[in-house]
Amino acid sequence: MSQRRTSRMQRVMPLPLLLLALLCVAGSEDCGSEECVLEVLQPIRTCGEWCQGAESAKCLINQSLMPCRGSFCETNCLRWSRSVLADLRRVKVTCREFSDFASYPRGALICKEECLLPEIRPERYPLPTGVGLLCRPHSCDPAVQQRYKGVAWAQTPGVVELECPCNWFGSDCQDDWVPVLRVEKRGLGAFQLLHLHVEPHLWHRLMKDYRPGSIVRLQHLDANGVAREQPYALGFGSEGAEGSLEILTGPPPEGLNSVVVEVAHAVRKLTSGPVQGLFVNPAIAGFFNGHYRFLFESLASAPEVRRVVLVSSGVGLSGVKAALLQLLAKPLDWPLEIHLFYGLRDVRDLPYKEQLEAWVLAGHLSLTLLVSGQRQGVEGVLQDAVERGVSMAKMLASNADALPARLVQLLPSGRLYPQQALAIELAAGSLRSASLRDTAVVICGRYELLRDTPVALQAVSASSVFLRVSESEMGLLWGGSVSAGRGLLRRPRKGMLFALRHGELFEALKHPLPWTDLPRHRLSTIVGIDHLLDQEYMKWLFDQLEGPVYAVHGWEDRDDITVVDVPQDCIGYVTGNRRAALGGIEEEWGTLMFFMNKDGGSTKGRGRGGSEQLAIFGSERSRRGAELKVMSAVETKAPGTFTRGIREKFSDEKGFSTDRMIFRDDELSYALGRHSPSGSKGGRRIDLSLYVKPASG
Repeated sequence: MSQRRTSRMQRVMPLPLLLLALLCVAGSEDCGSEECVLEVLQPIRTCGEWCQGAESAKCLINQSLMPCRGSFCETNCLRWSRSVLADLRRVKVTCREFSDFASYPRGALICKEECLLPEIRPERYPLPTGVGLLCRPHSCDPAVQQRYKGVAWAQTPGVVELECPCNWFGSDCQDDWVPVLRVEKRGLGAFQLLHLHVEPHLWHRLMKDYRPGSIVRLQHLDANGVAREQPYALGFGSEGAEGSLEILTGPPPEGLNSVVVEVAHAVRKLTSGPVQGLFVNPAIAGFFNGHYRFLFESLASAPEVRRVVLVSSGVGLSGVKAALLQLLAKPLDWPLEIHLFYGLRDVRDLPYKEQLEAWVLAGHLSLTLLVSGQRQGVEGVLQDAVERGVSMAKMLASNADALPARLVQLLPSGRLYPQQALAIELAAGSLRSASLRDTAVVICGRYELLRDTPVALQAVSASSVFLRVSESEMGLLWGGSVSAGRGLLRRPRKGMLFALRHGELFEALKHPLPWTDLPRHRLSTIVGIDHLLDQEYMKWLFDQLEGPVYAVHGWEDRDDITVVDVPQDCIGYVTGNRRAALGGIEEEWGTLMFFMNKDGGSTKGRGRGGSEQLAIFGSERSRRGAELKVMSAVETKAPGTFTRGIREKFSDEKGFSTDRMIFRDDELSYALGRHSPSGSKGGRRIDLSLYVKPASG
């Protein structure tokens, strides 16, 4: 036995047959080293007392102390120590921890549904542990607040003090509050347009970090002296009237706990004139794109973007107006088309009528109004905008065959919303030549608008030029919305397709989390395939929704594909129920995978002994990782398919390579851990391995 192998075997216990493939990257450490082997084999332990003094170590949340779900269960000892092990009476959560949702205090409970607006409920907003936001037990109060300083923790468990200053959603820090002196109010049916007046010298402090799409939080103290807030999008920004803030309000959602909408109701009841006890925080957030860049910074550096499409509904028009003001006040050095799709119930309540009309008449804006109720009450270009929305609905009713089938399935009968109108224009209207390369999409509105717009664009992208994207457009999708003035943060949503991930899609009130805080498999899901930029990829992606993908012609000459022959009897096992297993591998490794139907005919009736070709697209390392996962699954179902007669192999090549090592007897259970088919020890599965039990030792 060589000295190199002997050294490894001294560190990894004498073990049935294990083939461990260690994936190397150019410039990285030798993946055949003892340290690399031990790092791969080291399981992630459950968080516990051992975390004290090991803050940098990763651990899995102990669900008997704090519920968690999926990848959110992976944390680190620093967070566990500060959230669970420490004496919470002596802990202060920093503003960074608070805004990144990095704290989950021991004893806190998942907030009840009545405590959360629809857009920040667990299915959309799972932070911090995958099951939703955390509240002080038996209340709708956040688990982290400044006012918990000095509370008797035994009588008020599950809370921890917030370190001020901290100007972020949900914070009760009062150090940056600016009093509102006077209010001017104008009723617009269900809407109310308010101008809040503050001291001019304090106004500049409020607007210091303003950008279009920014939010201010209105605050007041309730009868118990507890700070309550309501965020609102600003209707104009740093170029607006000094000392004045403009917001647009709508009716608060029904069915929520009174403390959640307390400020919203109070603001709706204000009358014009002096006010007392109402405060405002400095502007935060704004329109971000997938590269964590603000809208106008991104536009200024992207001359290929020649049109901006704004999609809005309800009170979201205030944020859109702010973006329009800056677009028109500070034009770019190249021509820019601007399109607005806006939805409301009664056109007589349309906010900013005069400005919208002037912009349309001047040729600055193409306007489409989607009115679900009263359509009479405006004239001229505004009535034309209403009729444009009506004609889209009629076209849908009479000529739906002209639209992509997937889009038609999403459209409701008898009513059209802004996000769907945009999709129709992209598919069969004036925007059908648009692409994500030359178009920026800005979304500001209610939760449903944020939820449905990407879905509608996905349906269009399946068959239109909207697929053509460039590497400069790649990025994560983050979301937000305005619902009666409420803002939020959203993580990348599983299922968002590549055409949108890589595009210039802007949404309101964004706050990106640090890269380091994103679970590894979610990172690979979003940015794993660096060169998935071709319409050919997108065609294969969407073809899978219709049926089998036929052979990739000339795949042998491509450098972006790996093909694995999977035995017919193993295809179902590798694919999983509703493609769950294959999709999980794609998520983990950032690949695109599908079975190629070699002869274009049915795959049924081939009997035992046949095979199908599984195509794997992605980077070299990602393809190899996915390939090994598939091989491991096949070996579980059909032992010996890939490992019969296998031998050790050690590579001295620079760059990417694969080493193989053979382990014997009891090492297998130790290396694989209790989650594997072969092990019982605690720990995680070895994801970079292909393992098999031979018929004999």
